[in-house]
Amino acid sequence: MISHRVCRTYAIVGGLSFGGLFAYVSGSAFVFIEIFKLDQRVFGALFALNALGIAIGAFTVAQLSNVPEKRLLSTGLAIGLVASGTLVLLTVRHALTPLSATPWLMLNTFSIGIVSPNLVHGLLEPVPEIAGVASSIFGSVRMIAGAISSELVAFCYNGTPVAMTGVMLLFGASAFGFWLCSLPFLQESRRVRPPCTDSSCVSH
Repeated sequence: MISHRVCRTYAIVGGLSFGGLFAYVSGSAFVFIEIFKLDQRVFGALFALNALGIAIGAFTVAQLSNVPEKRLLSTGLAIGLVASGTLVLLTVRHALTPLSATPWLMLNTFSIGIVSPNLVHGLLEPVPEIAGVASSIFGSVRMIAGAISSELVAFCYNGTPVAMTGVMLLFGASAFGFWLCSLPFLQESRRVRPPCTDSSCVSH
């Protein structure tokens, strides 16, 4: 699976996009509780609300089954980039508050709900005979990216929200940029790839 270029591409995009999510997960407690001084119960409610964005995104994807996978991925990654970029802009302008941050954080998690199912489908489609292995590696790549993202947030934290929002933008921009650079190859491989059999999948 690692040697298969299509699978590798989807795994890298999945890791980068998940790194953006983990920047929020690891940094949100610092931002909302330590900086904004929110009560822990209020923070828990906001965290749950933002997590709901993933479910809404996944539900939206289910309703758009007739839309091409790559278009959904491009849209979801673009939404995540815009959301994280707006959070950085609000941070730089000292306009980030719980009220102003929540819609953009929810939009960011919404993008993860759109991206993740399509990434999994794109990664598993070329290697159905080793779907379990491919799924495990995909999960491992995302966890590694999440660990790196969390470490970056902790390392860069300076008592302001910039560590969280900046790392979110870093991973969001990296995921979107890598995806755009990979699109020509993915479209070409889709046109020329023969139907997958056990021998052809293993050889690729």
